[in-house]
Amino acid sequence: MQELGILEILSGIFLFLPLLRPYIKPLWDLEGLVWLPVMALGIIVAVFPAYGFRPECFPLLLYAIVAVIRSRRSIIASITRVRHDDFREGSPVLAGFSVIILIGITAFTLYFLPLPDTILLTRGVRTINLQDPSRKAELFVRIYGLEEESGASSAEAQRAPGSGGGAEMRPFMLLIPPVTGSAGLMDRFCGSLRERGLTVMTYSRRGFDCPALDGEGLQFGLSADKWFRLFRAMLRGTVMEKANAAGRVLEEERKQDIVFLLTRLRDNRGFWQSVLTGTTIDHIFLTGYGAGGAALLLLSGSPDFTVQYPAVRGIIAVESPVLSVLRGEERPISAAPRDAGWFRSLWTGLSGWAAGFRPKKINTMTALPDPKVPVLFLVSGWALDLQRRSKRYETVFRVFDAATGPAVLAAIPGSQPQDYSDIPLKYPVFSIRLPGENPAFRQSDYFMRRTTALISNFTALIFEEMPDFRESPGSRISIPPKILFNDTIHIETGGAWNYQKKGYIL
Repeated sequence: MQELGILEILSGIFLFLPLLRPYIKPLWDLEGLVWLPVMALGIIVAVFPAYGFRPECFPLLLYAIVAVIRSRRSIIASITRVRHDDFREGSPVLAGFSVIILIGITAFTLYFLPLPDTILLTRGVRTINLQDPSRKAELFVRIYGLEEESGASSAEAQRAPGSGGGAEMRPFMLLIPPVTGSAGLMDRFCGSLRERGLTVMTYSRRGFDCPALDGEGLQFGLSADKWFRLFRAMLRGTVMEKANAAGRVLEEERKQDIVFLLTRLRDNRGFWQSVLTGTTIDHIFLTGYGAGGAALLLLSGSPDFTVQYPAVRGIIAVESPVLSVLRGEERPISAAPRDAGWFRSLWTGLSGWAAGFRPKKINTMTALPDPKVPVLFLVSGWALDLQRRSKRYETVFRVFDAATGPAVLAAIPGSQPQDYSDIPLKYPVFSIRLPGENPAFRQSDYFMRRTTALISNFTALIFEEMPDFRESPGSRISIPPKILFNDTIHIETGGAWNYQKKGYIL
């Protein structure tokens, strides 16, 4: 991303030079300087199609737009070849103030420039397109397997040393990405899970995920109305009924995606075993973000889930409020008494009609799902705040408290919801830290490394608690090694794991 920084510096210089023109006499005759703000604006605008969504560039974009508007007379004079020297009448105070603002904005843009390259991983990544004819849906699948070593075939890279037919097989993880950002925001995260010893498959669906990424890296966005429904569900889904209804649609769509993929894995074993070299699909872990995590909780709570998909060993729900269990307030039907006069009857009818237009608030919770497989609930440090815990995370803690099967809840203090993804790496501006916070938080991969460690430790715990899963016919399971770290992680246990064994997941 260093070339992006060069473009930002160049734009800042183009915006800076016209500010000096009134005060440096040799610049007075350089009429071409009036076009520099236009060139700077063109560079910044071109950044977005070339590098994607770059939120840290918006202040510089806004400044360039204002600079072009302020220079409109000079630009018109240059086009019409009319001499224009009103620039010398500018206020020194205003110019100095503009310089200070420009320097601050440019410094802000450069400070939040992503350090690593944000392009998608390609080494060891395989892409497949899947069609779901029943829904007329197209899924772009990305599989993060072992990186091929030079001079060795893929099969040789997977073979366990000194073993004839007893090769060690990696566990398989299906990762359901967040709808916003989708697989593009989980790319490095999936790569980190791969380094922990898991083969990871994620996907994006065209017309649903924003953006959907095909095998060539092309992006497919959403229409404006779908964007609106998506953000309404994210922002107000736990508070208002209409937003909640949009959130329930997201969870239902994710449920259909999960069922489709699990069914394909179960019914097309030969195909997937050839694609997932060195990986067993007899041991599947499911990780879901947002609506995907809620969909996993809802699906795994059905009585026949483990019967239909016996290979599923555990699920991880990351920042996943369950909107489908929430309902809006019930309003009493207002009816006028039989002996009421015409005016009172009319007033009562009009009042009831008007009340129907008032937005309904969420105030009811239906039956909670009870997952039939072990669950790891991953929530951000926000969940440790009592106020947020009783609002955004209420359904998460209710499901966790009501779980009868193995359940563990983990939160990394100081983390924010977006920290459990690639956002700190690719969009540092969204992870601004307050003064006085742990300096380690400013490392772009700090929370990602701890999150993937918690997930891999959870998968290792499943194999330790259930030793009959370790051996498969003709192969042995390569259990992910536990990662030990000294940070304080908030852990709660529930259901069948209602104990606190020191270090059992950390």
